[in-house]
Amino acid sequence: MANEADALTSVKTVLDAGWNSSNTDGVTPTVYVTMSQPMRFDHATANDHILIYSSSHTTDPNDLGASHKERTVDRVSIDIRTKYVASGETSPRLHGRRVYNEIRRIFAGKINLFDSGAFQQMIPIGYIDFSSHGFFRYVYDIYLRNWVVAR
Repeated sequence: MANEADALTSVKTVLDAGWNSSNTDGVTPTVYVTMSQPMRFDHATANDHILIYSSSHTTDPNDLGASHKERTVDRVSIDIRTKYVASGETSPRLHGRRVYNEIRRIFAGKINLFDSGAFQQMIPIGYIDFSSHGFFRYVYDIYLRNWVVAR
């Protein structure tokens, strides 16, 4: 049965394997997996950071009752943070949007078949913009679904 750690590790594996730094100004972010959101970064550097953490985990019994399967749903947050300013630009916002778009590109082909081995479906939920002056931060949420044999 998939668990919270599997969901987080699966997302990191997919991001690491699919990242194309030519889409993000030649910068590859450092990806962290944590079981809780709070984490401090050294923002004195212009490196990109992606923090992956679980927002929730639910298990639902199958509605049909006759089948012995249940659905697990992991809500995973992908927290994008950067201060990187690309050449010729005045703020990290455009670069941050490129990082966000790269994550969307990576997951675009996995909406109906998440091939991490642990989950069958990935559904993007949306994002929240926490950006402020001189700092870009988006939190992008996804659902990972898995149907497993109930015990």
